[in-house]
Amino acid sequence: MLRFVLRVGGYLSCPNYVARQKAKRAAVAQTKLQLLISAKRFKTGAEPKYRVLVRGKYHDVGPRALTFLQAGRTPNAIGLTPIDEDE
Repeated sequence: MLRFVLRVGGYLSCPNYVARQKAKRAAVAQTKLQLLISAKRFKTGAEPKYRVLVRGKYHDVGPRALTFLQAGRTPNAIGLTPIDEDE
């Protein structure tokens, strides 16, 4: 079986290599935490509060918890419980 290998920008490119890289990128994208900051609340003399949407559930968090979520931790890992959407 003959394989074609092209040198593109200094990297070797072949169909199997490209397919493996696409599969790896798709796996990483699935494991990344989808985080959306839906609201920011500021109060004089207090730290800001953020309402974030993670995997379809809302959480009210402070700056420290927001940093953990942005780093990829799950809400369960840092002890957050979802809030009702009516609040």
